[in-house]
Amino acid sequence: IITPGGFNIKGKSFVTYAQQIIISSSGPLFNLFGALAFYTVFIHNNNYNLLSWCIIWLLLGVINVLPINGLDGGTILQSLLLIKFKPGTVSKTMLFLSITLSLCFVMLTIIVSLNYRLNISFILFGLYLIICTALKI
Repeated sequence: IITPGGFNIKGKSFVTYAQQIIISSSGPLFNLFGALAFYTVFIHNNNYNLLSWCIIWLLLGVINVLPINGLDGGTILQSLLLIKFKPGTVSKTMLFLSITLSLCFVMLTIIVSLNYRLNISFILFGLYLIICTALKI
């Protein structure tokens, strides 16, 4: 399934939980290394455009590590929980957590939009998170 940020292959998985954690951690780690690279160049050049890119990459990594279905953080948490708990318990926990955090993200975006200016991309991203969660039901 192709999604806005990548793709997801459905079918039988031959990946262990530990391998899945490592694979899913690579996205946020890449964001962190990108932010560090932009910050390192910023220190030497004092170009504030580079600092802006550093912040963007850092925020992208932070959002990506949120424990919501459809994001790398959700996959990491789900794999960690599956090591200790039954799949049914993990599924219910992830569903509750994903819906709660997705709705909080949408509400926070609406509140910020009312106080500053409307940012449709964050609202669409919040709706995307809710849809990803609904598809996991």
